[in-house]
Amino acid sequence: MRESDFGMPPDGTAGNEVSGGGHEHGAAAELTAQVALLAAGDGDAAALVAALRRTRLYCVRLDRVGFAAMGPPGAQMVPVFTSEEQLAVFLGEGAHDWFSLCGDDLLDLLPPGTDLALDLGGPQPVRLHERMWKVPAGASAETPAGSDD
Repeated sequence: MRESDFGMPPDGTAGNEVSGGGHEHGAAAELTAQVALLAAGDGDAAALVAALRRTRLYCVRLDRVGFAAMGPPGAQMVPVFTSEEQLAVFLGEGAHDWFSLCGDDLLDLLPPGTDLALDLGGPQPVRLHERMWKVPAGASAETPAGSDD
């Protein structure tokens, strides 16, 4: 991981931009566009998951290893954000510890049965259910579970 993948940079200032520039911001814009399409009934779950896997996502950093999860066991979701700004909107004023990682890595690290809550403080918050990216045993990896293909 890069030093910039963590929310409190070595100089103690908050809000340093993750290196990588336009590609990461473009992937986040693609993901939010895919969410909007899906919400309007015109979306494609496979395209949304592909965008999710390419996007750098921001998470609340805990005092222990792991993800901040909300909800009861068996129905938990992890809040994730497409930008530091979206994370700050959700958490409110002040400095907050965070970390970032690629969506592909995030999906590999999530505990089984855990959904994602995307941009909860934003204009179009959405819960993404695990069945969107989990491939059932014996199914093709090209078609995520829950898609119509």
